[in-house]
Amino acid sequence: MPNKLQYACSRPLSLWHRGGGLVLLALGIALGWFFAFPLKSSFDISKIILEAVILAAASITYPFIVRLDRNILIRGWELLLCSLLLGLLEEFTQEPRLWDTIIEGALRILGLTLIALSFYRSQQLSRAQLQKNQATENPDHHPVQYDTLTGLPNHTVLRNRLEQAMGPARQLALLCLDLDRLKEINDSFGHEAGDRELARVAKVLQDCLEPTDTALRIGGDEFAIIQTPALGVDKATLLAQRLLDAIARPHKILGHEIHNSASIGITLFPNDGDKAEQLLKNADIAMYHAKHEGQNNYQLYTPAINARAHPRMALAKELQRAFETDNLYLQFQPQLNLATHRTSGFEALLRWRHPQHGMLARQTFIRLAEETGLIVPIGAWALETACQTCMGWRQLRAGPLRVAVNLSPRQFRQPDLAGSIATILEKTGLAPSALEIEVTEGLLLEDMDSAFNTLQSLSILGVHVSVDDFGTGHASLSYLKNLPFDSIKIDRSFIHGIPADSESRTITKAVIALGHSLNLKVVAEGVETPEQLLYLQKQGCDLVQGYFISKPLDVPEAQRWWEEKGEKASS
Repeated sequence: MPNKLQYACSRPLSLWHRGGGLVLLALGIALGWFFAFPLKSSFDISKIILEAVILAAASITYPFIVRLDRNILIRGWELLLCSLLLGLLEEFTQEPRLWDTIIEGALRILGLTLIALSFYRSQQLSRAQLQKNQATENPDHHPVQYDTLTGLPNHTVLRNRLEQAMGPARQLALLCLDLDRLKEINDSFGHEAGDRELARVAKVLQDCLEPTDTALRIGGDEFAIIQTPALGVDKATLLAQRLLDAIARPHKILGHEIHNSASIGITLFPNDGDKAEQLLKNADIAMYHAKHEGQNNYQLYTPAINARAHPRMALAKELQRAFETDNLYLQFQPQLNLATHRTSGFEALLRWRHPQHGMLARQTFIRLAEETGLIVPIGAWALETACQTCMGWRQLRAGPLRVAVNLSPRQFRQPDLAGSIATILEKTGLAPSALEIEVTEGLLLEDMDSAFNTLQSLSILGVHVSVDDFGTGHASLSYLKNLPFDSIKIDRSFIHGIPADSESRTITKAVIALGHSLNLKVVAEGVETPEQLLYLQKQGCDLVQGYFISKPLDVPEAQRWWEEKGEKASS
């Protein structure tokens, strides 16, 4: 019934013929009444106002009742209106008591009875339709068509159920929901925790849906919801927001506090398409756009989203395929120690040479990996590979070699990050002091308490921590004093302007002085000219890297570089 009322409110008022007839009938009843019975000598104004307000409210509701297109309900409401009109007229005339008890009372009772009967039949029809859909979808409840973990229908019945719903429904909404952090939960707490999270989300869906809606699990961390009938955009978006709020609520699984979120794409039938295949594609595109917009939100399908999403969706699938087939690789850029003029470390840089597009810009596919969640497994692989490579070089040639690895925001927010890194160090045999983790200033602002705990754990482990792209964020300088950092890296945008630009010189000089006053090493990246190198050396910068020193090198070239130009072991 609420769905019908929403639909009634959404349709234009075009029922003047029926409403006009009812008005004429009311006028006829009123005129006949005043001719049949004499007026009272005095009136009770309070009763007249009360009866008039009740009649007005019922009359205003009448056009919406008519739009529900249920004859029993309409007739019942009309009888109720007549009884209310008679009740108002009785306040003006001296009619026999028999009219009160028989005529008005009978009309009111009959009207209310018909209204109640209409509501009852509506509920019965809804239940019958739901049972029919379930029986048609899967009369024998075959296990192969249901997800064993959540008990929800699976992808094998999605298209069939969607096509069934598209038949009788005036409108429906298809919501595609993807969990943003299931991979993190699996990686951090194990697959049992991930399975319990999936079961929890399935229960959330069932609790939020109406009896005529359907929830399905169609992939590892992906669900679909068919909302029938979906009477306009508002109802679909209200459901989406309700789901987002419920899924994002913090909870505990196996003693661990879990924070999860979802990205939801919404498409409407028939507005966005009249074929099941098209609706499924639209919902997937809108869901992907929700991830691109920062996750934990919903997006409605539009043709504009479709045009933008196609290339990125294709690239995301190719990135996953590249990772699974070992087509991603690392390059290493040397870092020169200005005190010894020898290489004391390398920064590991992730690379992807696309078969059609060639070498892709790092920021392009890193952001894509962050949006899709691939950054967690890719980042873990890059970290382990960098540690393994560094360990091999240290065994070839003794020296204070250190490898620096960037952590993305999503990696940094992983629970027990220090424990995961400790496992990698133990596996590769690399000493903690030979690993440097680089984090950006922006990470510090998101959750200071959590950032402090993570950095403190890394410091206790013995891993060096560096603030990357220093000077580009909005972090308070007090963070440098309070957080356990070992070095800061001046952003290349400042290095590019020296020595010609006075502002760049001033900022660079100030950052170097600030770092040294806090007993931090200072690294300059993006050094491309001898003049830049000379200026940094005069200001006491500790380490530099950039194309003037060396471009990023493949593993064999980087190994030769270390063997020939690496810093010597202290005697």
